[in-house]
Amino acid sequence: MLIRSPSARRDDGPVSVETEEGELLFTKTMVAAAVVTTALSGAGLAAAQDREPGVGAQAVSGPFNLRIGFSPFRNLEAVRSTVDQAGGAIRQWNFDGTDEQEWLFFSDSTIRPVLNTKMCLDANPDDNRNGGQVYVWPCHGGAPQVWRPWNNQGLTLQNAATGRCLDANPDDSRNGGAIYQWDCHGGAPQQWTRVRRG
Repeated sequence: MLIRSPSARRDDGPVSVETEEGELLFTKTMVAAAVVTTALSGAGLAAAQDREPGVGAQAVSGPFNLRIGFSPFRNLEAVRSTVDQAGGAIRQWNFDGTDEQEWLFFSDSTIRPVLNTKMCLDANPDDNRNGGQVYVWPCHGGAPQVWRPWNNQGLTLQNAATGRCLDANPDDSRNGGAIYQWDCHGGAPQQWTRVRRG
């Protein structure tokens, strides 16, 4: 099994650690990431809620990894180097245990990366088409940042502004593969399993 060091910069390429038995190796930086995860559960999570922007939303569940519903079952990831920017990148990536893959669900139906809970998963309403952009954007509580279960299917997330669903491109299922909005159909590219972290 290959994992990347959570301290590695993605634009420099992944740092891999491999064992013959397929075990995960945790480095000191991985332990530090685990401490951050633990701090965001329980009392630490309550403290983080007090710092949310004006809409008064609170984290109601998480942190979770959001695992895509088709092989190789990659995770939704916020790119660390852009997570603080409007239009910050998201992508598919193998599970690696880093906080880039951890998401919180908020009371205002927003989904926020643990890396920066002032940013929200956002469907670009000006790109409302199959393959339209989804990224992280400063939270404002508007419809482009509201995600609800589609057609009573809890794993499929529909955007309130565009009416389209969060979708992982099955034709680009590599590390770094595209995540976008697509007509809702409830198939495997739109099934997001919540895997509890921390």
